[in-house]
Amino acid sequence: MKRITVTGIVYGNCWDGRQCGFKAREIKGGTLKEVKATANRMFENGSLDSGMGFESLTGAVLEAKILTIKIINGEEYVNTKYQTITIGKVTEFQREQSLQF
Repeated sequence: MKRITVTGIVYGNCWDGRQCGFKAREIKGGTLKEVKATANRMFENGSLDSGMGFESLTGAVLEAKILTIKIINGEEYVNTKYQTITIGKVTEFQREQSLQF
């Protein structure tokens, strides 16, 4: 069984002309393909930011926490991996800053 949780930073154009970043909404799912599709859909419709209210979104750097869970002889074993997902246009500086959170 897999459990995937995606969190990160959304970047966009603020109403005053500047660019800034804000916390992305958390996305959960059972497959990486599922959460990527959800993240892309939310980016496209502007709902990926958690209430910031950007004029427009430019990109996002998200981190997927992938838990693979196995039950062996009644014991639960969990393997954890991480994968970075980038959506839209993100600078190298934004990518580096996002991964520090």
